Amino acid sequence: DGNTVVSDWCGYKESPCTIASYSFETNKVHLYRNTSHRDWNTPRFSSDGRHLAFSIAVPESDDRQIAVIDADGSGFREVTKGRGYRSTPAFSNDGNKLTYQCAEGLTERYWTPYKGNVRRLKNRNICVFDLLTKRERKIISFYVYSYSNPLFMPDGKHVLFYFQGKKFGKSIAQNIENLQSKSILNEMPLAHSPRISRDGKRIVFSARTNEMDGANGNFNYDLFLWEGSSDILKSKGKIRRLTKAESYLTGFALSADGRKVAYAFDKERNGDTEFFLMDIDSGKIRKFSIPDRPAGLIGPKS
Repeated sequence: DGNTVVSDWCGYKESPCTIASYSFETNKVHLYRNTSHRDWNTPRFSSDGRHLAFSIAVPESDDRQIAVIDADGSGFREVTKGRGYRSTPAFSNDGNKLTYQCAEGLTERYWTPYKGNVRRLKNRNICVFDLLTKRERKIISFYVYSYSNPLFMPDGKHVLFYFQGKKFGKSIAQNIENLQSKSILNEMPLAHSPRISRDGKRIVFSARTNEMDGANGNFNYDLFLWEGSSDILKSKGKIRRLTKAESYLTGFALSADGRKVAYAFDKERNGDTEFFLMDIDSGKIRKFSIPDRPAGLIGPKS
């Protein structure tokens, strides 16, 4: 409905990590009741707002599965099975398929000069799961160092994502049937992490803007809008800049109708994040804050 965003919520004493639902209308947070005894992460609404897909941690394992729940907190069901690390799921517009990041698991810990000891996803891929046939399929066959959350395009036959290879990165639309890929947003070589509207006429993406703004030092990222009369596979469209924050963009989400974008900046790079909601048509920006305490729980008690 464009008035609610969902995210992870950890540290709640009565529950493992669960899903937080924040309403722009009431400025309140409600938590989904998690009785599965497993952490819930990376939630996303279906395009009609009736369901949520998210990842669940398998106890004492590096594996993660994908689960689905109704928006009212009922109908929890685990949809994937087998070994592997799965996260950041998203529905197709018809609700019959899911796409998500998938990997064999996590690497052993190793040291990096930036983050110390870390573990990374091993043999990264992007998967599509058919909720009707219960079939999971990997859809990329090229080397990927990292990539953004995959999203279905309106036709249900293409998955949109940004990937970073050994030497370069780009945003592509991957055909899930013949596994052919098409490069998009070529006008913006630094385009990253595309988010697409339900009708495919708008894509919001981030891009590094140091070079554009003549800034030095820390990397700055801003939001841009691609807009066309049809989806990006059928028209060139136009690109315009939405923000100029000279800051680090920590995350953003586009409403299904493509009219609103919620985003967060960490200007000082110290974890002190500021949240904003933009009406794309009017350019009006509203700053908001997420309450520290939930107002209640969503879903049945058992």
